[in-house]
Amino acid sequence: MQDANRADRISEYMLSLFRSKLCAMTNGPPQPTISLSRPSCVSKTLTREIRSVVDGLVHAVLNPVHMSWDAEEYMAAQGKISSHKRGAGLDEQLFASFPPWASEIVKVQSCRTAVDCNGRILAWMLPRILPRRLQDQLTHATIIIKEALHQNRVNQARKSESWRASKYLFKPVNGIAGLINMSPAWFMQGWAGNPDGLRTSHILQTALGQDWMEMTWQAGALMSGMLHIMHPEQYSMAHALQTRLREISRLRVPVSQWNSVFTAMSLIANRTCPFHLDEEGHAHWYDLLCSVGDYKEATMELKTLGFQIPNPPGTIVAFSGTLIPHSVDSADGSRFSHIFYMRKNLPPFFNLRLAGWMTQDYYTGLMGSQQAKDLKRLHRPRDAFVKY
Repeated sequence: MQDANRADRISEYMLSLFRSKLCAMTNGPPQPTISLSRPSCVSKTLTREIRSVVDGLVHAVLNPVHMSWDAEEYMAAQGKISSHKRGAGLDEQLFASFPPWASEIVKVQSCRTAVDCNGRILAWMLPRILPRRLQDQLTHATIIIKEALHQNRVNQARKSESWRASKYLFKPVNGIAGLINMSPAWFMQGWAGNPDGLRTSHILQTALGQDWMEMTWQAGALMSGMLHIMHPEQYSMAHALQTRLREISRLRVPVSQWNSVFTAMSLIANRTCPFHLDEEGHAHWYDLLCSVGDYKEATMELKTLGFQIPNPPGTIVAFSGTLIPHSVDSADGSRFSHIFYMRKNLPPFFNLRLAGWMTQDYYTGLMGSQQAKDLKRLHRPRDAFVKY
């Protein structure tokens, strides 16, 4: 349980720091006593890194960009279009009814949130938020499993015609290209709803996988802490899910060793990504996409919102890949993308209450009345954007 416990302590610490800072910056009401003491598992270096990440999240909350439409209505309309168009995330009629933020694509330059007309937070756009030391940890951990990345891509391409494993989308850099999916517990294909179908990814059962988890535990814990701040209800659901999974004897050890509250992670090395929607997530839940490597430039686009996000190393974007069409172009060096997510079929299996939308109300409750009112105003701050 060491890995799970230290991740929990880091998550609680990050949430406390965030609440304290947001209240202080916005003349918020007195809060219940919260502990700002540094957990014993957190070094002074990691403390500085955590505080930097928290600062970025506070900035994102205080600098929202408001869409003109309602996310529930968008989701309903999206469900009515053809499966082919829905899979690609491209439908001109949908774009006409639910227009992007501006008539031209805009480029996000600093930490921001994208919010629908009723305060639902659709995306967190966080350029360069991950500290360099943790980027290096993820990069080095990727290099040690490069053979597994390549072989898994080849195996997937043989079994499926999906574009995700197509060799034409991969560009090896320094001999590294491929993808691998990891989970301490998920249903094997065709076994959803059957407890005998819950299995641990093969790589996590190997010494190589154990090394990877130990090398990346701090980054994984940080992602958990970010989710605790960005979507507390999803975090609580995910935490409860892992508690239930640990009750299954054959899963107790791998789930306890897993270094994130997310139940799955996909690692993709040096692949471009065309516009698409993901199939196995939930429209209300966030996936976290984190990019690291030695490249300099790349761009992620959130089609529905109308934003291009510069995707240099250390950038994190949180959004529902099931709801918002997205793409990532090629990089000018070696890029390793880490996608932390949850599959929608696990929580219902354990009769857990499903997390809903994350809204601004959670944050305005921590703020002074005038600041909360200002936050909800429909406004379009231009200073952090560049038109193309």
